[in-house]
Amino acid sequence: MGKQQDLKYVRGVFAGVFSRGIAIWIDMWIVSTLLAIIIGVTDKIYAQETVMLIVITYFMGFEVFNKGTTIGKRAMKIRVVNANGEKITLLQALIRFVSKFLSMGFVFIGFIMIGLSAQKQGLHDCIANTYVIKDR
Repeated sequence: MGKQQDLKYVRGVFAGVFSRGIAIWIDMWIVSTLLAIIIGVTDKIYAQETVMLIVITYFMGFEVFNKGTTIGKRAMKIRVVNANGEKITLLQALIRFVSKFLSMGFVFIGFIMIGLSAQKQGLHDCIANTYVIKDR
């Protein structure tokens, strides 16, 4: 099935750079606060692997099990969907998360793509075959 035919199942308006940027800012603030609380309560600085596990669990967990929304996305009324306009799979969430590191590479070109793409997809969205849409 081609990309244009897939899009007939995606309902709604694609979310742009501004709403997605505010959503990630909110999410990173929440994750940072959570990590600060954990470190404050336990009085330990955790290994990089533990911090990454918390970050992965937050983003993937919310996007898969909370109708495609993290807390930041919900605040901005946007969500992640697959090409059929449905919730994404755990595999898509993993691919999307890992691919964000590629999006950060070479002057954040993968994120700049969001503003240049008709479907407002970043590199990580293209790789995972996901879309971020405004929630109705």
